[in-house]
Amino acid sequence: MGNYGPVLSAPGARRLLFSSVAGRLPLGMSLAILLLIRDATGGFGTAGAVVGAYGIAASACGPLLGRLVDRTGQAKVLLACALANAAALVAIVAAAHAGAPTAALVALGALTGACLPPIAACVRVLWPELVTDPQARETAFALDATVQELVWTSGPLLVGGTIALASPSAAVLGMAAVTLAGTVWFASSPAVRARHGHGHGTAARGGALTAPGMAVLLVASAGAGIGMGTIEVGLPGIAHELGHTGASGALLALCSLGSLSAGIAFGLRAWRSSLELRFAALMLIAAVVLVPLTLVASLPEALVFAYTSGFAWAPALSCAYALVGRLAPPGAMTEAFTWNGSSIGGGIAAGVAVGGALVDAGGGAAAIAFGIASCLLAAAILAGRREALARAVAATA
Repeated sequence: MGNYGPVLSAPGARRLLFSSVAGRLPLGMSLAILLLIRDATGGFGTAGAVVGAYGIAASACGPLLGRLVDRTGQAKVLLACALANAAALVAIVAAAHAGAPTAALVALGALTGACLPPIAACVRVLWPELVTDPQARETAFALDATVQELVWTSGPLLVGGTIALASPSAAVLGMAAVTLAGTVWFASSPAVRARHGHGHGTAARGGALTAPGMAVLLVASAGAGIGMGTIEVGLPGIAHELGHTGASGALLALCSLGSLSAGIAFGLRAWRSSLELRFAALMLIAAVVLVPLTLVASLPEALVFAYTSGFAWAPALSCAYALVGRLAPPGAMTEAFTWNGSSIGGGIAAGVAVGGALVDAGGGAAAIAFGIASCLLAAAILAGRREALARAVAATA
């Protein structure tokens, strides 16, 4: 098990990891909502608006839920969110079958996203409490970033299998069931139940954004998100240009596989360099490994370079998570992680939007080039503010 041994052998760590993966599966299942609304309305326009509202609301409300968790504790907020989220998903199914107007469907999509249980932030708060050794903590964050890739790959597979066996409605209802079951499993973990809120103390009122270095970190995380978002549209664009549109899914899956494999390898090594330096270097690497995608001339080349294009993502995100854990002020840890998640999610949304327009204007290579520029900018920001970040990290030691 290498460096993962001390992490997985910590009391309660394995249950926390597995239950958090189950609880996060709905993050990768929004395809079910898209396909349900498409079938109900006959087009992707309304479906895209509903899923867009879902994503925007989740990013916007995440920090609010994070602050609530910091004040009142994890289990209460998670279970309340799971119930509300599941009820909203059921309402979407009912509204779709009833022929509800677009505004109602979009509103339900936003409501569903707004009450998405913040499990990802909660589990990242708990890792430093379960794993006390500093190096093992970084390994825990690397493991967490790696298993997140399982969520993005297995979620769509679950949706596709359910639709093949039943219907899009069944997939959305399954999403509700997974949300409830996964959240209950996670929230019943001893580590979660032992995590109590800090009330309305000074640190909680100040909020996570007041922490030195946090703004720089969030901007860099947004830049990473933009890079990832451009890949989501750039790879399908490349597949279409090569005359193999059906290979889009394979290219995206290979990128995720590259991220997963690199994340596992990254966590196996004990790194001596500072977190802020590693994050900057990994964003530079992210830009470099994207370059070959702008030059591919055949499907075999695209398949190879799609895999290598994912090499930096899980390692870079693990550094971002570890930095959040070091920079977040007492009483605002969950809020800090939700802000980081919102920055990455917002960046992904922006990357998809701008990248999609660039694919139409100049092909998949144009979208990838925008992603390269975003990664380089993030690396430059991190490098330029490295000393300030180092001082902020040292102050929390």
